[in-house]
Amino acid sequence: MFDLVIDARMQSHGGIGTYLQNLLPYLEKSGLKLLKIESKESIYSLREQLMLPLKIPRTALFWSAHFNVPLLPILAKRRLVTLHDFYHLAHLKELSLLQRAYARLFMRAAVQKASRLITISSFTQKELYRFFPSFRGKVDLILLGPGSVATEQEGPEFIEKLPEKFFLFVGNLKPHKNVETLVRAFGQVEGQEHLLIVGKKEGMIRGIDWERLSLLPKVHFMGQVKGGELRALYRRATALIFPSFYEGWGLPPIEAMAQGCPVIASRAASIPEACGEAAQYFDPHSVDELVSLLRSVSDWRAEFILKGKKQAEKFSWQKCAERHLEVIREEIEAASL
Repeated sequence: MFDLVIDARMQSHGGIGTYLQNLLPYLEKSGLKLLKIESKESIYSLREQLMLPLKIPRTALFWSAHFNVPLLPILAKRRLVTLHDFYHLAHLKELSLLQRAYARLFMRAAVQKASRLITISSFTQKELYRFFPSFRGKVDLILLGPGSVATEQEGPEFIEKLPEKFFLFVGNLKPHKNVETLVRAFGQVEGQEHLLIVGKKEGMIRGIDWERLSLLPKVHFMGQVKGGELRALYRRATALIFPSFYEGWGLPPIEAMAQGCPVIASRAASIPEACGEAAQYFDPHSVDELVSLLRSVSDWRAEFILKGKKQAEKFSWQKCAERHLEVIREEIEAASL
């Protein structure tokens, strides 16, 4: 019997992918008898739900790294689930009827079926009790590390194509990322700066006028980039702009700070918790506030580079992994009782 079976199917998916990519190497060296489950079935599909239980052998503990848990019975004595955010419940009006039903079903199942939960911020923990006030199970708050640990070299050809001066946005292009406000504010700022938008857009652009935005001068949609290229962008950007309405944590600001890139962020959800006093904040509904920060960036940039580096040093993937291992070993021990 395995000690731990891990649902590793989301390794290439945004923040959850970064979470898994950074934790799995530590878990694999832990001495535990573990198995990583990977699948070719489409995520969030009926076939996925039918096939997933068949891939999970007998185990003390099954760990789901996000809320897309198996609904059917599995051969695990206990279940651990990481909940990154409750966006789908907090923004139900943005979803179709089918998506609303799916979100309610799986979020409830993730909470009810778990013997233990992990949340990645105090904000997400509060959201858990807001949406599930009767929940009385065990919850562990474990903060994440300082963004990506990509080590590949940045390509010189990639760097040569970059504008000399640019602001940067990093994130999948979903409506709650608030890219519209960012672009509207940028359009009011005179100067030589360009705006580079990095992130997945396919299947993510509902509610965003992609065709109109792609025609704006000095706004460049770059799609997804490799780890070394992202590091190059952080190191050369005038500032990262993170205008989201809702985040369970938000890795890009900490990634940027660790690379010496100052951060302009919205005063919303978990973002102040992650960034502390090391970011320049604005109301995500206010174009004027963001415009003011973009225009004054040269006045405060050097100060917030230093503040950002100190903030990023507070987070560690090793500490994050050690806390996960503590929880996992406690659950495995509980399974043997």
